[in-house]
Amino acid sequence: TDVVLFSGCGGLTDKYPINVLMWASIVRCASKLKIPVYISGVGIGPLHKFYLVPLVKYICHTVNFFSVRDKSCSYMWAKCNLKRDNFCWVPDDAAFYDGYESNKVDLKGKLNIGVSLMPSLFKDYIAIDQVAEKFSNIAKLNNDIVWYLVSVTHEDYDLLKRVHSRVKESVLLPLMSPSATKNAISQLDVMISARYHGCIFALSQQIPVIALFYEEYWERKNQGALSMFGLENLTFHIDVLKGDEFDYILNKIIKERQQLINVIRKNKESLKNKSFFIHNLIIKEHANNLG
Repeated sequence: TDVVLFSGCGGLTDKYPINVLMWASIVRCASKLKIPVYISGVGIGPLHKFYLVPLVKYICHTVNFFSVRDKSCSYMWAKCNLKRDNFCWVPDDAAFYDGYESNKVDLKGKLNIGVSLMPSLFKDYIAIDQVAEKFSNIAKLNNDIVWYLVSVTHEDYDLLKRVHSRVKESVLLPLMSPSATKNAISQLDVMISARYHGCIFALSQQIPVIALFYEEYWERKNQGALSMFGLENLTFHIDVLKGDEFDYILNKIIKERQQLINVIRKNKESLKNKSFFIHNLIIKEHANNLG
């Protein structure tokens, strides 16, 4: 190959140590062969396992250039731990990729709210059913709301199918390609997502998001996405769904929806110039040399 590009391969984090080992081995091989390596939109951290830190440092020091997908946690880690100035922060590629497929959503409510949840959020079926009951109760109090259950990945479909069976005010969207899923989300009013790409798909199309997490990895990942678009205060632990606080948060977002859209729009404009940064860098530095 002429160039190696990593993009969308998972983060350099304790959660995926095998990924770190894989990246380190490929970077080492490429370095020996004098093939340039670039990384686009990676997340770094959390890193608590002592043996992974030197590997991540090795990867970051050896590659020609890399970008991180958030300017808070990942960028600050790189700034504090690396000696080379071979990195910057750039929005995840998925933020500005629309693809060629669409999916027309049959909107049934005045407030159409997307929901993207994943199995690892819940310890058992009882916990899932409690969340379903919460959504059902909110819809009974607000007749305008319809929940649209969105599988950002196929792994979530069975979980959302169970929620759908217990919430009559819900619509279960079929499994779709990423670009069709992103297009479906663009037609909704608000998005509730524990998935990073559920957040990115919504924010990049000016849809306000409530981000959920259950551990540090997802907290950093989802908060990083929201912070780039100016909504860093809308990230909450999954336990928020157990009490009345969630009702207040959702009502506040519905009430302030247009202001939030304006904030997202303003931040999106400033992000556009950075969206293809690393790809343009590859072309600028190497295309003319490739003949």
